[in-house]
Amino acid sequence: MRVGRFLEVNTELITILETHPETFTTIINQTIEQHLEELDALIALLGTVEYTSPEREFGTIYHNDSGKIILVHVIIDLAVLKPADGTILLGDSQVSAGIGHTEEIEYEVANGNLWTDLSNLKPDAQQLIGHRTSLTFMVPAGWYYMIESAYHDHGQEPVIMGWKEWFLH
Repeated sequence: MRVGRFLEVNTELITILETHPETFTTIINQTIEQHLEELDALIALLGTVEYTSPEREFGTIYHNDSGKIILVHVIIDLAVLKPADGTILLGDSQVSAGIGHTEEIEYEVANGNLWTDLSNLKPDAQQLIGHRTSLTFMVPAGWYYMIESAYHDHGQEPVIMGWKEWFLH
C-alpha cells in the first residue's frame, strides 16, 4: 500500500518491527543509505518532526530516552597522511556506528573507511589524502547508540563535521 508519494507501507516490515526490532533497524538503515534524498523530502513534509544538532563524540555511548525513533546523520572527515621523507606507507582511517538494547552495542549498522596505499604519491612531499563520508542510521526508542573511530599506520583520527538527529513519531 502506498502512502503519499514517497512512502510505501510494507505490512511484512511492520511485523518484523514488532517481533525483531534489530532486524527492522538493519533493513531500514540499508534503505536509508539508498534513498536519502527521498527521505529528506519526506522529513520536510512531516513538519512536526523534532530536529537537533547535539555535540557528540566518538566512543561515547548515548541512550535514546526520547520515546521516539531517532534518525541519526553524521558527517565525518577521514584522512591518511604521507610524510615528506619519501617513506612508502599504508594507512587507514575508519568509523562505524552501532546500536544495542543495552550499553553493550550489539549491531553495526553503518560504517565508512578510507584505506590508502601512499606509494604512488610524490616521494619528497608531505601529502594528505582525505575523504568525507556520512553515516545514517536509526535508533529505536530505549536503545543505545555510538560511533567508534579507528586509524592505523599513517591514518589520521577521524573528525566529526556535523551530527544531526531527527526524532520521528
